[in-house]
Amino acid sequence: MIISRRDFLTGAACAAAVGIASDGPAFTYDSASWENVREGLEFSRIRVYERGKPIDTLAVLRADPERNKFDLYHDRNGRKTAEDWRRHVGADAVFNAGFYRYVRGYGLSTEPAALSISEGSILGPRNNRSVKGAFVAEPMSGRRPYARLIDMDHEKGYNQYNWNTAVNSWPMLVHANGTLGGSGSKSDSRTAVCEDGHGRILAVTTEDNNLTLPGFARALRDSGLDVKKALNLDGGHAAQMYIERGGIRYATYGKEQKMLGIQFLDRLVESVKVPIPGVIGISERR
Repeated sequence: MIISRRDFLTGAACAAAVGIASDGPAFTYDSASWENVREGLEFSRIRVYERGKPIDTLAVLRADPERNKFDLYHDRNGRKTAEDWRRHVGADAVFNAGFYRYVRGYGLSTEPAALSISEGSILGPRNNRSVKGAFVAEPMSGRRPYARLIDMDHEKGYNQYNWNTAVNSWPMLVHANGTLGGSGSKSDSRTAVCEDGHGRILAVTTEDNNLTLPGFARALRDSGLDVKKALNLDGGHAAQMYIERGGIRYATYGKEQKMLGIQFLDRLVESVKVPIPGVIGISERR
């Protein structure tokens, strides 16, 4: 079944004070209760509380690169939701990729807003001054690590063109030195790709739209996920994740108060499934 936004997995832990951020509102978190999607791929949902009241839920997909392959898929003319993408590419799970832009003169056609690499082919502009980090995977050399997160302000000497998969985005939410990034007071649906202390890759999507970028950064660092680096991806209605494997079927779609200039009521926005032009797919490494 599809897990709803507000219902926890069977047996999920009760609220526990995993961490409290000192540089913002007091957040506490449920302890992660991990479900095996398959070997090397786990899923959990972590409720976030502010001063004791639930404000959002983090949907977390944790993948061991030794057992999982990461691919970027983009269709400039595509009209696929996360569920459509998963079915189309045959991955175990997908989540939305980086920012994109509309191409002038091509109607609703899109391309990545920053450098992206799909199966070794370059997509989008090579230079974007906003870019602060990159998720890279599937090295052309075949050497480990098979995936990693690059903090461009604190890690030098990288070459993204040596990877078959790359997504550039901004801002870094958790820097390699442990400091937080992100600014602004707007709350929205969020997505981030993270690397933990064991080199595992985490895709994290919020189920509601109640976290600012600074708040999301704190939640990623302090919620007990051992996040060492985190990169913000596209948010709003594009914040999507879909999983279907091993008896787990999960879907979440971003919420946005304004869409195409039309004001929606919150209860209607929840059910809107908006097509997105690109996703990162996770499949079993063979």
